Amino acid sequence: MLPKIGAPLNCDPTPMLQWVEVSSSFQIPHFQIVGLPSPEVSEAKERVKAAIETSELPFPKKRIVVNLSPANIKKQGTNADLAIALSVLLTKKPSLSPELEHTKWVACGELGLDGNVKPVGQITRAIYACTKERVDFLLLPVSEKIQAYESLKVIKESCVFKNKPPVILLIENLSEAWKILSEFSAEQCNQYELI
Repeated sequence: MLPKIGAPLNCDPTPMLQWVEVSSSFQIPHFQIVGLPSPEVSEAKERVKAAIETSELPFPKKRIVVNLSPANIKKQGTNADLAIALSVLLTKKPSLSPELEHTKWVACGELGLDGNVKPVGQITRAIYACTKERVDFLLLPVSEKIQAYESLKVIKESCVFKNKPPVILLIENLSEAWKILSEFSAEQCNQYELI
């Protein structure tokens, strides 16, 4: 069983998440994103493929269909790039840590063609939605550390939620994010934890 991977959904007034589902099959290689993607979301397939290849990670030579759920809400922005890339990479991983199977992850960041993860803003909305959905881990670009710290502090002090917020892991590039996911262990994640 694969972990659940999502990204913030920025086009709704209420902070919420979109979930990335991937289907792969042995057919003529093709990469498609469905689920009402806007042009910048559709273009993610080019950013994702280039970032995976420049990071020297294996891009599946299969027919890949990525569904962004809920499919009835138009997706906007580039904040799902990292989540899409990680979900695609998971289709190639033969075995994962049993600890990882029942976890929820949110990955928020735009991918550069070189594999670096760029900030997309709206961190408070992302942390709020993750806490509300009981997400276990949130991957963010290291450049958003200060904003993430402040947002997390505000959400904790507000006492809106009784459950704990997600563990925030700061990363610089796709390779780091993939290493965390593919070699997952609670001890390993402690070196990346924000607070």
